[in-house]
Amino acid sequence: MQKNHFSSITLLSLVVGGAAGSVAHAFENYAPNSFPLSPLVRDEITSPDSIPGKEYVDVSTFGGLGIGNTTTIPGPPPLPNNGQVIVWDGVVGAFGGGVADSKPNAFSPGDFYPGDQFCIDALAAHQDTLFVEVVSNLVPLLVSHTGDGAGGTTPIYYEKAAGPVGAWATDVEVNGHDGVEELDGLEVWGPNGISNAVTDGDTDRYSILGDPSRSGTKYSVYAPGDTPLIASAAIAAAIGLSPGLAPQLDLDALMMFDDGDLTFGEAGEAILFSIRPVGPFDGGEIWMWNPFASTSASFLIHGGHTWDTAFSVSGAFGTGENIDGLEAIPEPTALSFLAIGALALRRRRA
Repeated sequence: MQKNHFSSITLLSLVVGGAAGSVAHAFENYAPNSFPLSPLVRDEITSPDSIPGKEYVDVSTFGGLGIGNTTTIPGPPPLPNNGQVIVWDGVVGAFGGGVADSKPNAFSPGDFYPGDQFCIDALAAHQDTLFVEVVSNLVPLLVSHTGDGAGGTTPIYYEKAAGPVGAWATDVEVNGHDGVEELDGLEVWGPNGISNAVTDGDTDRYSILGDPSRSGTKYSVYAPGDTPLIASAAIAAAIGLSPGLAPQLDLDALMMFDDGDLTFGEAGEAILFSIRPVGPFDGGEIWMWNPFASTSASFLIHGGHTWDTAFSVSGAFGTGENIDGLEAIPEPTALSFLAIGALALRRRRA
């Protein structure tokens, strides 16, 4: 959810990378929002169809259109591609739930693992718009859970800063044509619109299922060009995971706040994340880590509670315990960006 005007805030002095266009291989009833909502920072829930640039990854994606669809794409159905990212409009009704295939500017799926071996399980932009606001418990948090698409259940829930929780986007709102098998990555507030079968995604930070090793090192977060950004060992050490369990770590939910270069850990940079269950952790924890300030990550405090192991995600949302998607709503104004810039400046001076 990178915002182009973010780079105009001189307090930040952050470099915002340009986004290359990406090709939409197909689309079905996708209706971009011509007048996206842009309210003040507040603890209120905005509907999915009012928010631009929504992307998700399904654990079993068939080009966004499903097996056997030959009306939009003549010929055989597209092959499974677990690395495929899909844009969705969130419109309700008989012709709602429109989707379009989107390859984010960050990578080409074949660059790292060919075919169905390449499976993304977390999405983010390098300057997630509401990172500071959600960490500061000012706006609602969005979460998805493992098992959220089975039987047409709700893939995305919200938790307001004041505590109430509820459904934000249903299965048919996310994908009204094929449904959602397992939403396994979420990103909003990106570029909006589709024209001549071309759409842009702002995802430029991502994680791969299992956090596999590359050149002998296991990584949890990647940047454009399939560039390793954060090693899994650093994440494991930050959350206190024992060295014996560190090889099993798998980051599966992500928000980022960094300057857009190909390094991480400078002043003012931070990450919000969750992992799959391993050792003492049940997958329902959410951590915030600013490595410049501390070698240890801290549990997110939001909604009147701490997102630690003691908090029952299943009890609060009626879902599974493991979180596999993170985001936030609604969109801030320029005043909020000034607040973010001031926070970044304070971190640099610390």
